Amino acid sequence: MKKYILFINFLIAFTSYCQTNAKITYKSLLLKNSYAPIYEELIINGNQSTYSLIKKIKPESAIANEETGITTLNRKWPDSIHPFILVNYKKKEIISKVYLTENDGESFKEYNIIEPFSIKWVLHQETSQIKNYNCKKATTKFRGRVYTAWYTEQIPLPVGPWKFSGLPGLILKVQDDKGEVSFIAENIKIPHKTTLKIPKTIYTNNITINTYSTLRDDYDKKSEKIFRTKLLAKLPRGASIEMTEDDNNEIEKKIE
Repeated sequence: MKKYILFINFLIAFTSYCQTNAKITYKSLLLKNSYAPIYEELIINGNQSTYSLIKKIKPESAIANEETGITTLNRKWPDSIHPFILVNYKKKEIISKVYLTENDGESFKEYNIIEPFSIKWVLHQETSQIKNYNCKKATTKFRGRVYTAWYTEQIPLPVGPWKFSGLPGLILKVQDDKGEVSFIAENIKIPHKTTLKIPKTIYTNNITINTYSTLRDDYDKKSEKIFRTKLLAKLPRGASIEMTEDDNNEIEKKIE
């Protein structure tokens, strides 16, 4: 019975959504980015929405610790490269633009991941107040992480930050159970007249999420090899490098 109720609520929210244009700004804090604030924008127009970066973080670089001799590599990403997600609620389809490098950031190749909606939510009775909105709790397991989301039925739009959607209300906050990933709404404009800016290349180099996972691992190995070669060239003759792997801090830790 609960599944039917959730489905009916989703249909009601979806109907309202199709008649609404909106813009929501989210602040994301990710361990992967050393918790440097990133501001992203969700724009809704008809039965589609886009999610993209609006405030860039500073480029990262290789950082050396003279006392320990440990060098940490953080790749520099060109200003022209930022995350972009297109969601089609009618088709229940998500397209994510990603970039991979196999030569330590000297060049990047663009891919567009096409995947169906796959997040399954569990609704709870707990409530909370966020930005003067009455919110309800929902939880899910997605791509290797356990998330808690807070959504408000006062704004009956089944949307949220990143790939989160499908609840009977706008998602105002999402956080994983380890505190490594969080999104929170900073500004909400409803209605908001705008047109979606969709890159012309969004339907080129299309791959599945599983193919992306394989490619990412392969590209990372090639990039690591090039980085090792570059670093050795800067060290005294006879020096050696011991490379260790950090915990996987990617948002999508595991591709099911």
